[in-house]
Amino acid sequence: MTRDSRGGKYTALTQRSQNAGPEEMAQDLSSPTSDDDLEAANVNHVDSIIFEEWEWSHRFVRSVGKHEPVYGGMCLAPDLGCCTNLIWVSFSLIFFPTILWFVRVAPKFWSDMSPAGVIFVLSTFVTCQTFLLLARYTEPGLLPTCAKKNPDHEGLTDAQMKKMKVRREYFIVIGGQQFELPELRAKFCAQTDNCIEKFDHYCPWVGNSVGIRNYRFFVGFVTTTTIHSLVVCITSLVFITHDSGDFIERLRSHPSAFLLVVYTIIISLCVGGLAFYHWNIISKNITTNEDLKDSWARKRNPYNQGFCKNAAEILCSPIRASYIREGAEDLLAGSSLATVAATAWTDAADLSQEARLAPPSQESAT
Repeated sequence: MTRDSRGGKYTALTQRSQNAGPEEMAQDLSSPTSDDDLEAANVNHVDSIIFEEWEWSHRFVRSVGKHEPVYGGMCLAPDLGCCTNLIWVSFSLIFFPTILWFVRVAPKFWSDMSPAGVIFVLSTFVTCQTFLLLARYTEPGLLPTCAKKNPDHEGLTDAQMKKMKVRREYFIVIGGQQFELPELRAKFCAQTDNCIEKFDHYCPWVGNSVGIRNYRFFVGFVTTTTIHSLVVCITSLVFITHDSGDFIERLRSHPSAFLLVVYTIIISLCVGGLAFYHWNIISKNITTNEDLKDSWARKRNPYNQGFCKNAAEILCSPIRASYIREGAEDLLAGSSLATVAATAWTDAADLSQEARLAPPSQESAT
C-alpha cells in the first residue's frame, strides 16, 4: 500500500485485482451512474479510492473551469488575468537581480575569492525558477463534482443563486463514489472555478491554485528562493568588504553590489517568512486553508504524524495521477464532467485519426 499526502491509505490497482475475489471485483466494476444511485451509494471512505501514480505520458485535452491544456496537452494551467497571474513578475524579480549579480559580482568573485560561490548561486537560481514553473504548470488536484439535490434551489441558475447570495452545495464524485469536500480536504477555488483536493491557497505569484499535486513545488519555490536571495546577499557583501579602504568608499565603488544587498535582504525577509510559515504547517500536516479556519483547534488532527513523517508524506510521496487526464473517463462517472469529457476525448481521438489517415501533401510527396 502507498500513502500520499492526503493522509489516507491506497491500494494499487494491480494488488487489488490480484487479492480480490470474483464477487469483490464485480462489486468494484459496478459503479452507480445516475444521481439517485449515487445518493444511495454515498461511499464515504477515501481508502476506497484506488491510487494511481502520475506518469509523464499523461495528457490533457479539455478545459476544466479556468484551467486549460497548454504545451500540447502536457500541462493544465489556469487562464487568468494579469492581476491574478503574476508569475512573470515573480520570474523577473529573481531573474534580473541575478543577471546583475553575474555581471557585476561574479567575475571578480570567481577569480579572487571562490568559484564555488558562483556555481552555488547559479544552482539555486536554476532550482528556484524550475520550482516556480512546476508550481505554475502542474495541475493542482482538480476534483470532479456534482451538485447536491436541494428542492429550494431547483430551477435556479448559477447567476440567480449568485444574486441571491446562495451557495450551491456539491459532492465530490470519483469513479461513481461520492465524498463530502472535507473528506478530501477540498475547497472550491474562487479564482479558478475548480474544486481542489487538499486545497492550500491560491497564489498569484505562481498563477495557480496550490493543492495536493503541486504543493511540494510551491514549498520548493519559496524555500530555494529564500536560499538564493541569502546567498546573493552574502556573496555581494563579501565582494564589497574584500576591497581595502573605508567602508563608505567601498559602497561608492560598488553601488550595484550594495543595491543587491539591500534588495536581497528585503526578499529574504518576505519570502523567508512565507517559507517558514509553510514549513511550520507541514510540521503539523495542516493546510493554509485549515489553519485560517482553525479546523483542528477543538479536535485532534488525524493527519499529524510528527514532523519527519509529515514532511516525507507531503513532499516525497508519489504524485497521484490527475483525475482530469485523457483516458480517465471512468473516474468521472456520475460527475458534471462525465458527458463533456467523453465528448472532448472522442473529438480529440477523431482529429488524431484524421491526421493519420490524411493523404500526404504535394510538397511532402515531392
